[in-house]
Amino acid sequence: MTIAVRFAAAAERDLAEISNYTEAEWGASQAKAYLVAIADAIDRIAAYSGIGSPINDVRGGYRKFRVERHNIYYRHRGTGIEIVRILHQRADHPPKLQ
Repeated sequence: MTIAVRFAAAAERDLAEISNYTEAEWGASQAKAYLVAIADAIDRIAAYSGIGSPINDVRGGYRKFRVERHNIYYRHRGTGIEIVRILHQRADHPPKLQ
């Protein structure tokens, strides 16, 4: 069963930054393909919300799911999930999740 997905403002900014950077470095078609991969991963999370790894040592109740070179950080909120951040695997994650 797919559940509702909400994006935190920070996650929306992350998506815009990913799109802009990818397009500048590798072109519009690659940016589109990368965003489609992220969208597909979010659809999987919505369908199977327990699919991500718990990161209770970083932030209680949060999970992460890797797609390409990014981690999608999310948590259960009410009857849905909230996408909190979408960060590059090399980013310093714990401070960005506070």
